[in-house]
Amino acid sequence: MKQVYSNTRIVSRANTEIINLIYAVFPQLQTNLNIECLLIFAYFCSSMQFTTRTNTCGELTLAEGGKSVCLNGWVAQVRDLGGVIFINLRDRYGVTQLTVDSADKEVYDTAKTLGLEYVISVTGKVKKRSSANPGMKTGEIEVLAERIEILNTSEVTPFVVEEEVKASEELRWKYRYLDLRRKKISDNLVLRSQVYNIVHRYFEREKFVEIETPILMKSTPEGARDYLVPSRVHKGKFYALPQSPQTYKQILMVSGMDRYVQICKCFRDEDLRADRQPEFTQIDLEMSFVQEKDVFKVVEGVLRDIWKETKNVELPNPFTVMSYDEAMATYGSDKPDLRIKGELKIVNITDTVKSTDFKVFTDAINTGGIVAGIKLPAQDVTRKIIDGLTDYVKTLKFGGLGYIKYNADGTTASPMLKFLSEEIQAGIKSNFNATGGDVVFILSGEKKKVLHGLGNLRLKLAEQFNLVDETRDEFLWVNDFPLFGYDEESGTIAAEHHAFTMPHEQDMDKLDTGSKDPKNNVEMLTSIRATCYDMVCNGSEFGSGSIRIHRGDIQEKVFNVLDLTKEQQQEKFGFLLDAFRYGAPPHGGFALGFDRIIATLCGTKDIRETIAFPKTTSAVSLMDSCPSPVEVKQLNEIGIKIMPTTKSILCTKELLNNLLSLSDVELRFIDDNKNKTVSAKLTRLNDYKFSIPIGFNISNRFSINDIHATFAEKATKIDNLRIENNQFNFGDDTFIGSGILDNFYSVEFKKTDKSYYRCIIPLNTRIDIDHYVHTSVYDHERGFSKSLISMNINGLSIHAFVFDISGNSYLAIECLNKIEFIEFEKYCYSFLLSLGIVSSHFPYTEYFVFEGYDLSLIHI
Repeated sequence: MKQVYSNTRIVSRANTEIINLIYAVFPQLQTNLNIECLLIFAYFCSSMQFTTRTNTCGELTLAEGGKSVCLNGWVAQVRDLGGVIFINLRDRYGVTQLTVDSADKEVYDTAKTLGLEYVISVTGKVKKRSSANPGMKTGEIEVLAERIEILNTSEVTPFVVEEEVKASEELRWKYRYLDLRRKKISDNLVLRSQVYNIVHRYFEREKFVEIETPILMKSTPEGARDYLVPSRVHKGKFYALPQSPQTYKQILMVSGMDRYVQICKCFRDEDLRADRQPEFTQIDLEMSFVQEKDVFKVVEGVLRDIWKETKNVELPNPFTVMSYDEAMATYGSDKPDLRIKGELKIVNITDTVKSTDFKVFTDAINTGGIVAGIKLPAQDVTRKIIDGLTDYVKTLKFGGLGYIKYNADGTTASPMLKFLSEEIQAGIKSNFNATGGDVVFILSGEKKKVLHGLGNLRLKLAEQFNLVDETRDEFLWVNDFPLFGYDEESGTIAAEHHAFTMPHEQDMDKLDTGSKDPKNNVEMLTSIRATCYDMVCNGSEFGSGSIRIHRGDIQEKVFNVLDLTKEQQQEKFGFLLDAFRYGAPPHGGFALGFDRIIATLCGTKDIRETIAFPKTTSAVSLMDSCPSPVEVKQLNEIGIKIMPTTKSILCTKELLNNLLSLSDVELRFIDDNKNKTVSAKLTRLNDYKFSIPIGFNISNRFSINDIHATFAEKATKIDNLRIENNQFNFGDDTFIGSGILDNFYSVEFKKTDKSYYRCIIPLNTRIDIDHYVHTSVYDHERGFSKSLISMNINGLSIHAFVFDISGNSYLAIECLNKIEFIEFEKYCYSFLLSLGIVSSHFPYTEYFVFEGYDLSLIHI
């Protein structure tokens, strides 16, 4: 009551009007209700209505001098100078200064109660300010307040809402609705809306049809992981959120839609950074009966419209086009930044230095590598700077950085000069067209690595010496990308863009020849160019596209290179390939990154500043705590069970010593009344890879997937650490396993023919075994064996049952509050599986957690 009553004081004028209206309609209330009740009633009535604004806070000028206006907004600043109060009132259009004079006591008293972020309505007259504020759009005027209505109060905000915000990024994201009150951020969203409209108008003019493609689609192989959506109706099946509308837009071309476009949401489950979000926006388009130049014309057109209407900048017509090979050879990047002053182009000097005896150069050249460099013109480069750049290239896996300084007096300085003849020195100077004050930086090695290294060094130099011209935007087409790439580790060929990119017309013969025997034509296949193209702006990829394969014979050759069987093709791309059988037209398309366009227009590299509700780099929305758990009922409806995350920690040396101290515990295996000392468990991880518990003696025969293994163990102690040497016989093969301590325990299996098999065994630091029993019984009547292992771990009883079905042995572990013997039926594996105890993904090890302890489900 006191809280409400105190609030009634600050809207006294509004209350007076409402109370008089109440008395006029209900005169009997003048005697039946006291004034406090009427004030409370008036307060709630007044909160439902207010004086609507005549202007925004960002539009008043001297032209409105003397005019009565009403402004609505948030209190951004209050300055009480004693006798006069200045208030900055903010809305998304700007800020206007209000002046409250103490001569109007009622308004002055109300103004004294205002706090930051209060929502108010102010009525008053526009007047010229005695001293203008050039930093404000409305800096020449102020509004002399004649009436203030408080529409809502505000608690103290977690951070001050101001343009140069001092809050951490995490705090801003958590209270994003406050962050959005900042003009810088709200203007970004307004600009985003403006660009939406420009794009819609442009493509309507170009006769494109806007078509919405599904958000719930089939999961198909693309560049990143899919976000999956489980189906309630079809349990065990999933939709995927689209990484792009790629397959749908190609099907639209088959359907005859001819020109498709949409501003669409795309989703990729990948690692995030400042220019990447899990959900992002694309301007997606596809066109039939077109060539590369036609796609270029359309994309350039929409960018020219955007830059003209938002920045009043005329972009060139047409844009510069550069091949992938040229971009890499000249700039060491497939997305070069052309704003760098002096260009800093890469120069290949391999031919110039090939006759040198300088080992660093000759080693590179003799192994098929190159020697190349970049000239930094007219900069003061100290020894400290060179040392810093050398350290930088070492992070790129280079042994060092060569350099030659060309001094203003005509002399040169470099540690390399003593290894280079005067002729070679003159040649290098000529290659770079070097003059006094220039410095040339040189790298040598494998071609791709050197070009990539110099590309990164180019950007490093531009940043260090402030060589980027931020006053202009530079656009560039990069085309003729490689169609295929080769993975050295896996020895496989993969599509660089996607499997439906049309090969370059001039390289069709290479595809014909190479597709017949891909493994023996890797070099030929990786030299094939694709009709694939990227739009680059200021060193950032704005978008990518290609002309698509529309002919079955060409598609078959590409699939053959990618080693995709008919079954795999149908599984991955079935519905698209089926559509292509019914007359697919020549077509091509493009996708522009909408968020990156807006970020560039806003002068930021962080696309999150242009998105209303972005997620952090860990894909979390701090404001609404998304992602978040859901009720078990919801999970049950879609047939999903969440397995808790394990809490295993790799064992340290100290903890390992503690575990090894348990080696004196006697472990008993009881089989047909014959006592034998055996291991607690044998875990199958992969072929011939097993985990062996530390300190346990092994001497028994096991049947593992029809492979008989005989174990003979020799144990030694070194510095209180047990090292096991186990001999394994698998058929005719013999292995020796040894345990090695190096922060965690590992077992290495050495085959007699000197081939090696290695397995890393993490140890759970929480285990404290104080009781252990192992029993085994063969059930002749039911035809299967069962074993019971029980142990006490930190007071929790664990039961592990080993049983044999149809020649296969399984180990299922179950947590119980007390030791309990379970009688299994013949189909006990199915029984355990139905309870969700045993994983169906055998023979791999699966883990689950019971009250924080890691347990295993193991196929032996």
